[in-house]
Amino acid sequence: MHDFPPVVPDFHSTSPAAASRRGSLARDFSRPNTRSPGRFLGWILWQQASTLAIASLVAVIEFAPGAIGPFLIGRIVDDGITQHDLSTALGLALVLLAVIVVGAGCGVLRHTLIVRAWLVAMYGVMQLVTRKTTQMGHVLPRRTPTGEILSVSSGDSDQFGALTEVLTRAIGALIAYLVVAGIILSTSVQMGIVVLVAAPVLVLA
Repeated sequence: MHDFPPVVPDFHSTSPAAASRRGSLARDFSRPNTRSPGRFLGWILWQQASTLAIASLVAVIEFAPGAIGPFLIGRIVDDGITQHDLSTALGLALVLLAVIVVGAGCGVLRHTLIVRAWLVAMYGVMQLVTRKTTQMGHVLPRRTPTGEILSVSSGDSDQFGALTEVLTRAIGALIAYLVVAGIILSTSVQMGIVVLVAAPVLVLA
């Protein structure tokens, strides 16, 4: 991809070429927000806000087969097989097949987007650490152990990348959970309330 790895210009670069590169990219790794760990984490995510938004939307579609698949199967049984209506059963079966195929395709697409976001976040942090290390030079070992710097560059950077995957998956799962709860509520209010209450308890247990 043309924007991988992300461009991290040096602190004092004012050349036209560097400015042109910064202007041509949607993200800007030249001025990280290091006022607090939370702000830096938010800054990392903000650099890829559009990619993460698309990946979250794709994740919602990816979870669609698991969310509405049982409902469609129930409709096939109730409206098709039980009523001996072959055309209705086949029509709903084709709808179920389409949902599964689209969900599988979105799974591949989401994985592609997340790998991209993961690598950009990971290597972006690595390059930021490298830039700061180069800037500080021989002063750095007096302030921070070398092992800690290597740990941030090689280990923590991967965790920043992993956050993008966890975030989009969580958004997709949350919306799928709400869809399932809505379907059950439309069928049985009591059962829907049980799902709304029990599912978070099971996740947190």
